[in-house]
Amino acid sequence: MKIVKKTLFFSLSVLLGLVFFVLAFRKAGLVNVAEVLNGLIWWQLLVLSGVTILIVLAGAGCWAWVLKFFGEKLTFKTLLSSLLAGMAISNLTPAMGIGGEPAQYLLAKREARKKKNLIASMVIDKLLYGTINYLLVVAGAFLLALNIPLPFKIKWLIILFLFTVAALGGFFYFNIFKNRKFIGKINHHLLAALERRMHRFFRWKNPYLWGLVGFSFFRALLFVLRFYLLVAFFGVFLSFEELFLIIGVLLLTGMLPIPSTLGVFELSQALVFEALNLSGTLGVSMILVMRFFDLIIVGLGLSVLFKQSFKSIRMFFRQLG
Repeated sequence: MKIVKKTLFFSLSVLLGLVFFVLAFRKAGLVNVAEVLNGLIWWQLLVLSGVTILIVLAGAGCWAWVLKFFGEKLTFKTLLSSLLAGMAISNLTPAMGIGGEPAQYLLAKREARKKKNLIASMVIDKLLYGTINYLLVVAGAFLLALNIPLPFKIKWLIILFLFTVAALGGFFYFNIFKNRKFIGKINHHLLAALERRMHRFFRWKNPYLWGLVGFSFFRALLFVLRFYLLVAFFGVFLSFEELFLIIGVLLLTGMLPIPSTLGVFELSQALVFEALNLSGTLGVSMILVMRFFDLIIVGLGLSVLFKQSFKSIRMFFRQLG
């Protein structure tokens, strides 16, 4: 029954995403989008590729930094391939940026001394980067409320959602820095071990914590830079407020439970760009280019997973022989 419910939910969310996708293209115009995309030249794509590679490497650096704190060290090949596999699955799940952790863990665990250190490093890395993304969402929502006329109920729903997330996050960090147990109250040895490691890491005087904060901000800065360059290459130079409004709305809509946020990004950016007196076509084109680079990461990550699966199957049949 649970499988049927999950399948039904997945099918409906994909269908809803397709509806959003069609609406976005009806609003922007398929021919118009094609003309805008045709304006990109090879060196601009090369620059965007370079920034995308830096984003991936920054993510690998953040994870390696946390692993180092726990005394773990993965080879660069394992570190990067595990991260790419995790990013590939996370790009396809209904929750943006989440869902690929099991694949990331399975590929990395063969080189880890302690599996619990590996799990803790992944949770801490995701947690801190998610916190920084939340700050971008808050900035975007604030600018959205100031610059774009929205129905009163919509504004309050956004405020209520952001306040709820902030309250939960504040409660979590307060307990972590106060060295209070709250995960461990759930009588489970893995969760208790994870909590102990998080208490060790989240200490004001821990240089690794502040190093991760710096790495995570740099990673987020690269993410922002890619968006700015993307729109600039289309001939539009965004102001500081416009840039953070666009990214904030993007991250906010990315929380909707639709696989790959299909259609959500396209439609939301078409509406936001028009509200900023820019072309909705430009917003859709920006998302399509972003998806192009994300699909490359997905392709690389899935190829790593397929290669590992093929090796496992081959070893299984060798053992049977």
